Amino acid sequence: MGRSTKSVLWAIVLLAPLFVLAMGVHLSPQGERIAKTVSLVVVIACLSQLIVLHLRSDEEVDYLSRLTKRYFNRDGLCFALTSEVIDSTYCLKLYVQNQFDRPCVGRIALHPKKFPFLAPVELSTIVFNVSCEPAGFYLATMPIPVPKRYQGTPQTFDIGASVEYPEGQGNRVRFRDGLYIRTNDKFEGTQSPLLSIGGLFLGMVLYMKSATCHFSLPTNVHDELTGVVQPSLQMIWKLGDAPLPE
Repeated sequence: MGRSTKSVLWAIVLLAPLFVLAMGVHLSPQGERIAKTVSLVVVIACLSQLIVLHLRSDEEVDYLSRLTKRYFNRDGLCFALTSEVIDSTYCLKLYVQNQFDRPCVGRIALHPKKFPFLAPVELSTIVFNVSCEPAGFYLATMPIPVPKRYQGTPQTFDIGASVEYPEGQGNRVRFRDGLYIRTNDKFEGTQSPLLSIGGLFLGMVLYMKSATCHFSLPTNVHDELTGVVQPSLQMIWKLGDAPLPE
């Protein structure tokens, strides 16, 4: 069972009581009591299953959790972002981890967040293309030019991500969810079909905002880079390798 299972269970937990409230005006007192009882049983069963899923032990080491307790997840492709200045060049560092025992291809995009009433930040969208071996753990490093007018300023970026498993996902070997990314690499929103259908049925508009990350851009770094800028990708660990030392 993966994140989609948890999404369905949480959707049922949230929508079951609302369904009873919406239908209550159309039911007899006895029918309403039965509906409430059934709803309570369903909610308890779903919450019990969610607890079981949450307490599962990893089959492979969760290396990302050694780096940070806050990382992102897009359908099994987990990642965390940090930055570093290398030889006067600002570099974004992306740690990536595949939760499944089949290879995957991912695309992670960062775009300057737009704020109401403020001029847009004129920074290009940053895109990481990564290919991960089964349960692989990688580091991608991307050099970034920082225009002088933005050096020394804090910036916020929206995060979008997409992932494909050409051979299917296979078995999940790591179970910590992280913060789920609900927008794809084109920053288009996605959400559980059950939540969408339930929301429409109950007359609700469900809005899923994008995840964000924050960076303080450094000073005295290159504002231009020559040639085509591509991230370097280093495989740190893959399924079958000896565990990394703690």
